[in-house]
Amino acid sequence: MFTKLVSINFFDTDAAGVLFFGNLFRLAHSAYEEFMSNGNFIRNYFLDNEFAIPIVHTEANYLKPILPSTQLKVELTVEELKESSFALEYFFVNENHAILAKAKTVHVFVSKKEWKKTPIPADVKSYLMKHVS
Repeated sequence: MFTKLVSINFFDTDAAGVLFFGNLFRLAHSAYEEFMSNGNFIRNYFLDNEFAIPIVHTEANYLKPILPSTQLKVELTVEELKESSFALEYFFVNENHAILAKAKTVHVFVSKKEWKKTPIPADVKSYLMKHVS
């Protein structure tokens, strides 16, 4: 499991004073980027000329209000790993160990040349396998 600590700011919230729903995905994506940067891959797949890793599906469950000044731990695991795609699961946990929200993103490796699915490179697949839940 990969973890990232985050703090919720006032500007992250909506008019009701709770985390704006879209900002949950901003926090998830930030954890994803940090998780991938820890992989020490041969290439930078975010800036690669040959590959892209678009997100093709997202979902979230908001279980309890997330308020300004809340300190969260984002716990990221690989939920599923296939030949060309992988799913990540995120748990947003407060300092009392309560899960306030959950999210999931599904990513697919594609060739930028043809924009078709392509197998996940071996170095990425090996790294992802270490984090399968």
